[in-house]
Amino acid sequence: MFRVVLTFTLVTLFSICAIASAASVDRALIILKSDSYADTEATIDALVRIGARAQHVIPPKTVIAIVPAEVEAEVRSFDNVAEFHRSVVPVTASLDSDIKPGVEAWNFLITPRSTTLLPDEVGMMLSNDTYVLPKPQTAIKSASQSQAPGYNDTSDFMIGKIALGLVLPESIKGTETWSSQRMQTVFNHVVAGMDWWATQGGPSANMTFYYDTHLGVLCNYEPITMNNDSIWISDVLGRIGYTSGSSSWDRAGEYINHMRNTLHTDWGFVMLVADSLNDADGVFPNGLCAYAWIGGPITVLTYDNDGWGIENFYRVAAHETGHIFGCSDEYGYCGFGPAGYLGVDNGNCENNNPNSVPCMMRGNDLQLCAWTPGQLGWRDSDGDGIYDPIDNEVSNIITSQVTSLENGIVTITGTAKDIPCHSPYGNEVTINKIASVRYRADGGEWFTAQAVDGAFDLDVEEYTFTTPALGPGMHTIEIEAFSTSGNSGIAICTLDPTPPVMGQVTDEGDYTYDETRMEARWSASDPESEVVEYAYAIGTSPTDPGSGYVKDWTSAGPSTNVAVTGLSLTMDQTYYFYVKAKNSSGAWSEPVSSDGVNVGEINIGQARYLEAGRWVALKGKAVNGSFGSIFYIQESDRSAGIGVSYSSMPNEGDVVTVRGRLARSGVEYYLNASSVETIGSAEPVKPVFMTNKMIGGHLEASSHPGFEDDAGLGSLYNIGLLVKTSGRVTYLDPAGAFAYIDDGSNLTDGNELGAGGTAVKGIRVILPDGVEMPPPGVYVYVTGVSVSCWVNLENARVVSVRSQEDISVLPGAVLAGKIDKSGTMVFDYLVESEHPYTPGIYYSWMVSGPAQATEMRAHFTKIEMEQDQDFLYLLDANYSGYQSWSNGEPIFDVWSKWVSGNRFILYLSVREGTDNYGFQMDKYEAYLPSMPVAGVLMTLTPGPITAITDANGMYSFGSLAPGTYTITPSMEGITFTPSSITVTVSEREFAPGLNFTGN
Repeated sequence: MFRVVLTFTLVTLFSICAIASAASVDRALIILKSDSYADTEATIDALVRIGARAQHVIPPKTVIAIVPAEVEAEVRSFDNVAEFHRSVVPVTASLDSDIKPGVEAWNFLITPRSTTLLPDEVGMMLSNDTYVLPKPQTAIKSASQSQAPGYNDTSDFMIGKIALGLVLPESIKGTETWSSQRMQTVFNHVVAGMDWWATQGGPSANMTFYYDTHLGVLCNYEPITMNNDSIWISDVLGRIGYTSGSSSWDRAGEYINHMRNTLHTDWGFVMLVADSLNDADGVFPNGLCAYAWIGGPITVLTYDNDGWGIENFYRVAAHETGHIFGCSDEYGYCGFGPAGYLGVDNGNCENNNPNSVPCMMRGNDLQLCAWTPGQLGWRDSDGDGIYDPIDNEVSNIITSQVTSLENGIVTITGTAKDIPCHSPYGNEVTINKIASVRYRADGGEWFTAQAVDGAFDLDVEEYTFTTPALGPGMHTIEIEAFSTSGNSGIAICTLDPTPPVMGQVTDEGDYTYDETRMEARWSASDPESEVVEYAYAIGTSPTDPGSGYVKDWTSAGPSTNVAVTGLSLTMDQTYYFYVKAKNSSGAWSEPVSSDGVNVGEINIGQARYLEAGRWVALKGKAVNGSFGSIFYIQESDRSAGIGVSYSSMPNEGDVVTVRGRLARSGVEYYLNASSVETIGSAEPVKPVFMTNKMIGGHLEASSHPGFEDDAGLGSLYNIGLLVKTSGRVTYLDPAGAFAYIDDGSNLTDGNELGAGGTAVKGIRVILPDGVEMPPPGVYVYVTGVSVSCWVNLENARVVSVRSQEDISVLPGAVLAGKIDKSGTMVFDYLVESEHPYTPGIYYSWMVSGPAQATEMRAHFTKIEMEQDQDFLYLLDANYSGYQSWSNGEPIFDVWSKWVSGNRFILYLSVREGTDNYGFQMDKYEAYLPSMPVAGVLMTLTPGPITAITDANGMYSFGSLAPGTYTITPSMEGITFTPSSITVTVSEREFAPGLNFTGN
């Protein structure tokens, strides 16, 4: 068998007590009438209620107890008490066998004898008599879970009720044979050893030992001859019915937990005694005579325990029981480390300790040092007479309260829990139970609460009670939960049985336009307390019907509004919200109804007349265009369209149902969608042709915005529709993002893009990436969605193009392109320090060039720094250094190194005491991989026709007949790639992108 051998230790003088002194005037033997254990427990409980307490319970009929003289008569009158003794009871042949073991143990306890050890009565120091059985750690428990000792928590501290399973094996073919009298003698000593501990612990430990004896159990082995105790222990425990697992501690665990469950004890351990009467030395072959597993579950002794002899068996039993409950040895090569549930140091270890004193755990002395009690759990940190492992806080939490409106009574439910004392090394457990819960209202009479499960007998208990009828106003309820240790936890709540007052419940109005969704908002007040929760239901009756709801009662928490989804409402049916409020005391108001909302269909044109924020469902609408995060839908009859903001885009031509909330941006209404469902597809949407002035529509009403003409008139509102218009290109954005076209309406929208900041005429056309507009002067047809945007803080008419196919040229074809070249350009840009610069400063300047620049450098008219003291640094945009100056003599007309990117930083670091000039930068040079080339002669053949590139490097040839053309650029000092481009065009074709690169 594998064992972990430890030598724990601890001790200082605690008390000195002879066994005989335990037979005080308060000690009594009680013989019971009934052999039912339930009756025995009832008698023990009755003793506790009158101030007595049991110390030893020897089933089925004997109890040894502390019974004060003043309650003796009452004990004698108990129905289950047959005999009551305070002196020796004669043992006769006629004595009932159910009573005899207890009577003999009683006689042994109260018979005086010497407690002084003679030299020939002292055996070896029980060397190496402790082992450690690793126990699995219990998982962290929640606030509502029990933390009573678990299956493996069999003896964590020596307080409370302890089951002792005494097993005396009898070998089938061995050298040892038990006699009845010797077995009784062992039992007497076991009770005496446990009695010594009970006396030492006193009322604070409140120990009661419960005995389960199996004497003369047959065994296949002679234990005293065995080195491997696991073999014979497993065999003998199996023979008394405990066969779980194959190891001795597995079977011991099964036995202990059976005792705990049957005898209703907190702890338990198994004591096995090997007969050694005929053995030469009274020890096992491995040299041991008695040993125990620290913290349980097993201790093993022999009949005479080496030189200790049977007359001192009770001392050895007491010593080993100390190990069972966590005590360390204090003799020999012991250590000073902590031990026991509380982790108390082993300060009485005699190893190199001149202050070590006699103690049970040092030399089986009938006294205790100052350290051993703490290891057992006998420490009272606050001096209140309750040992720390059971001097626990009691948690008391109210979990619910329900108020009856009819009579103002309140039902409260809560949870009380005993919180375990902290253990630094083991599982944290408690043997306390919740004993009772009481409550009172407004400082009045106390009443008893009930355990929800019917009895207060666990460390976590749910309780409930119902108050008497309370009047209007606020009331204070105190709830006190007691544990068996006498500690308590108080919970206080304030109650207001008067229900809240519900205000108005407002639904969406006369109509709702989504059969899957309804919204409502409400309010309530409570002058005495606060409203903490609302609940709502939906039905078809103007008042709460009490049943048959479309949406059953549902909590809205503290929210004063709700949007209910997933409904299946009937068109043209009116629905009502019912809402009630609850205050902090659990009192609910009567439900209040909304005025009802009818379910109806709506189209896009109608939706635009609703206020922003209304929820609508637009069903079966065709998608006419998608632009980034917004797409547009329109009616099949082309009467109205609207934008939809959504996270993903459907395809043009999809037929969709859109659900969401109306919103407005400028003059444009749109829908913030929560869902978009594609339900089919349709033929491509055909555009509505209109003049520039008709696009957008006029300002008919505040809820139907648009654009007026000069006379205050205009067309129908058409924002969101797919439209087609025409005009001459009047402006083309150099970046190709937008253009303007004018059909003669001469509209302006506040732009300042013309010469001298004048407004370009026409309407704006938005061009997506990759779509090109012919250059100014060309006449085009444009198809796109009618939208609006801001131009110089004014709303502008806009057509948003979807693809290149939405732009066509008329009449004839158009060829267009651009000429770029790479190279450097110099820009004037002044940056300078103070002259002279101020001492003790740090300055920085960032210089930004064209966005397309890939390298830049600076030109300085003058640099003069104090040498090796002040520095001018040239850094890139990431503050990486490229160059620095700290020159004593001035330098003039100098270019810096090239810096990567389109920005650089000048950083000036100046120390104290200087009057130098500093620096001045007057310009910078930037390298651009692509910049427009103006003034290039473009020749088109056949023709020939010529054009000159503009400031943006752009050119065009328009109104061309179908055919094949060649374009050739020329400019002195520049070669072009390609040298020419040949292209074939058809009628009204726009051929953009005919680009050249100059070198």
